[in-house]
Amino acid sequence: EKFPNWTRVELTQLALNILRTIEYLHSKNVLIGDINPFNINIENYDSFYFLDSDSFQIDDYPCPVGTVDFTAPEIQGQNFGNFLRSKNNEYFAVAVLLFELYIPGKHPYSRTGGSTLSENIKNHEFVFPLGDNDMNATPKGQWEAIWYNLPYEIRKFFFEVFKEDKRHTISEWIAVLE
Repeated sequence: EKFPNWTRVELTQLALNILRTIEYLHSKNVLIGDINPFNINIENYDSFYFLDSDSFQIDDYPCPVGTVDFTAPEIQGQNFGNFLRSKNNEYFAVAVLLFELYIPGKHPYSRTGGSTLSENIKNHEFVFPLGDNDMNATPKGQWEAIWYNLPYEIRKFFFEVFKEDKRHTISEWIAVLE
């Protein structure tokens, strides 16, 4: 809607720029914590700003907020102000952000006939297949075509994160997107 002429080239440039910024923050022992699209102001694929940085987790100061959509399965339902998140938790949120960037309008755990989003996340109810898996629960519409037109390595990373609960580091995402 806001960038109607963008192709996957611009989406990938944006993703890489966001990933490099997150990688830099991680090197300084800063976690964003509340990663979600509403906390990123995008001017162009090479110009964006993180918002709500007052809730970043810095050293031993926890990020007290978050959204179910971007919360890793192991910390679903917890009070975010009571513990420190790990990079592993953040890697899950980054993967959700990337998925929503490449599959606009869909969350990785959107499914036909699914439970609540929180339950789908906890149960790894990812319905976009890697191979010849059943597509019956996959959201109908253009998302199936978009999914199958992603490069295999990117689909494999998403499948590993959301179905197999394997987290990829920021540098691994950068490498696969490059």
